Amino acid sequence: MKKNTNKVFSTPMLKIKPIYLCVSVILGFASVAHGAIINTNGAGVQVQPNGPTIVNINKASDKGVSHNIYHSFDVDPTGVILNNSKDSSTTQLGGTINGNTNLAGGSAKVILNEVNSNRASTLNGLIEVAGDKAQVIVANPSGITCNSCGFINTSRATLTTGNAVKATDGTIVGYNVEKGQIIVNGALRSDSPTDLLARSVAIRGDIRAKEINITTGSNFVDADNRFTTAIRGIGSTSRVGIDTSSIGGMYADKITLVTTENGVGVTNNGVISAGTGGLVINSAGQVTNTGLKIESQGKINIKAASTITNRSSIAGNSDIDITTSGYGYIDNQKGQIVSNGGNVKLATLNSINNNNGIVSAFNTIDTQSGSVANTNGTIQTRTGDININTTGAIVNSFDLRNNLHEQNRRGIISGRDINISSNQLTNNYGNISAERNMDIRNRLEVRNNGKATLQSKGSMNIDSSTINNLSSTIKAGGDMNITATTLNNDNVATINGEKNLNVKSSRLTNTGSIVFENGKANISATALSNQYGYIKANEIEMTSDSLNNQSGYIHANKSLTVDSGTIYNRYSDNFKQVSSRFGLINQSGGLESSDGGISIKANSFDNQYGLVFANITQKAKVTGDINVTVRNDFQNNRGTVRASNNMNITVGNMTNTYGLIDAGNSAMIKSFKSVNNQYGTIRSVNTTQIDSPTIYSQRNGQILGGTVVLNTLGYY
Repeated sequence: MKKNTNKVFSTPMLKIKPIYLCVSVILGFASVAHGAIINTNGAGVQVQPNGPTIVNINKASDKGVSHNIYHSFDVDPTGVILNNSKDSSTTQLGGTINGNTNLAGGSAKVILNEVNSNRASTLNGLIEVAGDKAQVIVANPSGITCNSCGFINTSRATLTTGNAVKATDGTIVGYNVEKGQIIVNGALRSDSPTDLLARSVAIRGDIRAKEINITTGSNFVDADNRFTTAIRGIGSTSRVGIDTSSIGGMYADKITLVTTENGVGVTNNGVISAGTGGLVINSAGQVTNTGLKIESQGKINIKAASTITNRSSIAGNSDIDITTSGYGYIDNQKGQIVSNGGNVKLATLNSINNNNGIVSAFNTIDTQSGSVANTNGTIQTRTGDININTTGAIVNSFDLRNNLHEQNRRGIISGRDINISSNQLTNNYGNISAERNMDIRNRLEVRNNGKATLQSKGSMNIDSSTINNLSSTIKAGGDMNITATTLNNDNVATINGEKNLNVKSSRLTNTGSIVFENGKANISATALSNQYGYIKANEIEMTSDSLNNQSGYIHANKSLTVDSGTIYNRYSDNFKQVSSRFGLINQSGGLESSDGGISIKANSFDNQYGLVFANITQKAKVTGDINVTVRNDFQNNRGTVRASNNMNITVGNMTNTYGLIDAGNSAMIKSFKSVNNQYGTIRSVNTTQIDSPTIYSQRNGQILGGTVVLNTLGYY
């Protein structure tokens, strides 16, 4: 005797209604119905007034298929038992029942129940297989409605509006689905994998099964529901192929949802919950999630031929992969896409809209898109990288009307590296921060605007045609490398780091601060302007065609090297007007080295009212060298050049009217034309030597030193 020990579902049910019904009393049953079975030894249907209907299924073929045909297949709340045992067996719905004499040759592996009717089947109760487990198929092209239905003791359950396609040996190879809808009201319970194959499916109640597979559209679907082939449908196409209402839901270890007709999508207003087997949604149209949630303990893979809209939650403990094609885009406004234990991948040819949304991953986030909008949104990883690749623009901004305490919690925040490749990156009042390294490669502009932050605890690389850092911060804990045709760092903006800075730019304009206190700054620019700006590093090397440091301050803790075609270092005292915004008190500007030398090479050097200091301590102790080489004119009118140690100046022509050149040790000046020191002072503690064809210094000029050597053809 076969005993069914599966769990009993407390759900209401309907009865089977075969074509012909005759009443008799056989073996204790209230009635026996014989009817619309095409087989000559038609299936026997036994109807009990207060119990389940029992169907003694037709004999199984050599391949184990029992083929049963009905004019009507309806199940009432007492349920239906498909008798798959030649011996008596114990069932959950009907207790002990007699054996099925049709199965003398053995039980069935597949029980096919085909319905030939112009009306839908209504399943209001459970369908139980007595005896050996078997796959149960209910096929009705006119449709199937499940009102609190379910399956017991099945190896697989299939509801379809297709016609079964059989091979010559009687095995079922698939289903031709041309029309029909499956509607689930109340609940559908199954302890086995469950397939719903129809032109469209509406979920208005809960489906709970070991596995749920739903395929919609006009298709040939193979018997295992693994592949489809499009066929011509009957009737109009629905806009939504799979529709889960607000009171509907799907719960299974593994869920696969497929729509195949062009433009026909998947809509979830309820709950889709998968276990470790994961969730797959493959839509030929849109995917819309406005319900309570989509979740999975396993992987989530969502593909759509059109737009994917998430206004709720898509969450899992493994990888999440969301892809659109064609004109579709990913819309996560106010939605959440969260992987608590894996990676998130978003791919679309068009836009990713994460305004006020959350995209979060334990590991890595990868996005491929035409553009990314992240206003008040969060794109965040706990331990992995964030890789954003767009052919268009990225907008990462924060609306100041929100709570300002949220500003640093939103934005693009990586637990490891950030890699961004785009056409244009706008970080407006936004936050982009990496726990480790950051790499930004941009074709047009990086715009860091309005107290925005670009920050990495490790290295940072930014490569863009234009970089505008406006009232904002670019900061690196490691080395920073910037390559830009144009780099603008405005008066309240900062670029700073803990290690080294390398800048290559055609035009660099700094009215803010560039500070690398502990590292070396290598700055190469065709045109470099530091007017009213502040540049500081442990060591500084500058190369340019022109350097404008008027009223600016360039300060190296150690060595300072400047190689430029033209240098303007005028009006250094004016820096005092802006020094407080850099945390400096009444600080003059100019070129300064605190604990090293200064080397200057230029075609021309204008230091009118300018300051050049090498190692001037608070006690005015002088310890560093200054080496100045100027091919043409060196203008030091009312300027000051002071070295703590030696001073070496080689120029074409030098003017030091009202200026001061001061060396703590020796001063050596060589001019190929003339030295004009009228009203000026040139002095050193030890030897002061000037080699020049002409020296002008008799009109209130001073040339001082322990020893003074003048090699000249004319002294005036």
